[in-house]
Amino acid sequence: MTLSIIGAFLFVLVAIARVVWIVKYGMTLLSVMLFSQAGLCSLLLIFRSPANDTAPWWVKTGAWVSASLPLVFFAPATGSFCWGLLPVPGLALNLWAFITLGTAFGISPAYRGLVAKGPYRWLRHPMYAGELLSLAGGMIGAFNLWNLLVIMLFAASLVWRISWEEGILNRNGYLVYSMQVHWRLAPGIW
Repeated sequence: MTLSIIGAFLFVLVAIARVVWIVKYGMTLLSVMLFSQAGLCSLLLIFRSPANDTAPWWVKTGAWVSASLPLVFFAPATGSFCWGLLPVPGLALNLWAFITLGTAFGISPAYRGLVAKGPYRWLRHPMYAGELLSLAGGMIGAFNLWNLLVIMLFAASLVWRISWEEGILNRNGYLVYSMQVHWRLAPGIW
């Protein structure tokens, strides 16, 4: 529970930073979606269901590092047309997954019940897919070596997190679901 409160506080700070961004640079669809993402994350961390099965502390720590990586992605203060629109589909998928997960949401691998509706009907990890898609869109609008490094580390960390999450979920009836929903992140790829 302590990690949830600390994490919620972290994402409240991110939400406040998003509001400051909106006040300073103006409201855009992208800025509202980024604020909504941070706000939802903080709320769901506070009101989530208790976990029945969790990962070891070092995996939880790694998951939090992974979840924090997009926060160091360089975003231009005032965006080009590309920067302002390309991350939107990924953020939309991410927010849809957040809402669908509801109180089953968590940062670190744990079992809080199986969700198989909404975007989880087509992808096993649509929240991660949305985050990767939004960062890829941002990368097109703000390409630099730092962002490339961040997105590569983030993608690698997601593969690691998914393996831990699916290991825990497999102990809790996930196998039937994974036979019905074949793709983890990208249809036809993985």
